[in-house]
Amino acid sequence: MATLVLANFFSTIIFSCIAPFYPEEAKLKNMNNFDTGAVFGIFGLITFIVAPLFGRYVTIKFIYYYYYYFLILLSALTSLLFGFITWIPSRQIFLWASLLIRVGQALGDAAFVTSSFAIAAKYFPGRVTTIFGILEAFSGIGFAAGPLFGGTLYELGGFQMPFLILGFILFIISILSYFLVEKLIDETCIENKSIKGILRLPVIWFMIIGVALSSISESFLDSALANHLNSFNLSATFVGFIFFLCDGIYTLTVPLWSFVLNRWDYCNLIIFFGLISEAIAMFTIGPSPFLFFNKNLFIIGISLIIVDVAAGAVCIPAFQNCFEVIRSIF
Repeated sequence: MATLVLANFFSTIIFSCIAPFYPEEAKLKNMNNFDTGAVFGIFGLITFIVAPLFGRYVTIKFIYYYYYYFLILLSALTSLLFGFITWIPSRQIFLWASLLIRVGQALGDAAFVTSSFAIAAKYFPGRVTTIFGILEAFSGIGFAAGPLFGGTLYELGGFQMPFLILGFILFIISILSYFLVEKLIDETCIENKSIKGILRLPVIWFMIIGVALSSISESFLDSALANHLNSFNLSATFVGFIFFLCDGIYTLTVPLWSFVLNRWDYCNLIIFFGLISEAIAMFTIGPSPFLFFNKNLFIIGISLIIVDVAAGAVCIPAFQNCFEVIRSIF
């Protein structure tokens, strides 16, 4: 369980640690907002593409072990590499280097996060919602700690320091995984299932779309929020603290949604509540032109809290729904 928690925790730190300072660094390289958004967005896009492929082979013993271990190591190496791109003077080369390294990070993230959910479903079949809630809670801690981690180390040691430290930590985790995961896999025998039949189910697509919409809201803020807060003249550390505080709400509320779902079967209602709440909060973060108030740091903070509470209300019930549907078929 500790390995699963660490994998989910650091996979989200990889994604979120660049949020407070990368947009400013990108401006120094004459990159526009589209370029910066692409660097953030490519991580989620690659994860979306390759996670089903990894999931297809997650139950094959030999492949399972090697992609779990070596792609954690890949995440460590790509994190180390990302710290050195600041030396690249050319805008085009800097952009492509950023994109390629983020692709490598996404491959590693997709591999071991997919593995962690598969292991959770296999070894805790009676408490799937609770275990998913725990894993998502630590993912939330990673999202929360990532910007604060990145922003603080950026101010202390410049662009390279967050990535050097994070790469070293991931390297240690890859070594631990070599010993811990191998024993777990050697004792495991899981029957392989076809993903095609699963993707033909309409309810699965409803869950996918719901989680995708929620994730789009989150990832948009990762790339745009730091620039949106520039008018308040906040330091990189304080911007990181805002990410930390708001994402910490996600961490605290995810177990609550798991508790609610374990007692009452209101998955669809909670998902609907989450999506509507996120939509309203996104209108007020701007704020939207048709609203009567101007940009305000306090309102932005409240809206970010609502976004994170609502994100948990979408993701946890969606996981539960998908698991129940698949279990009923297979």
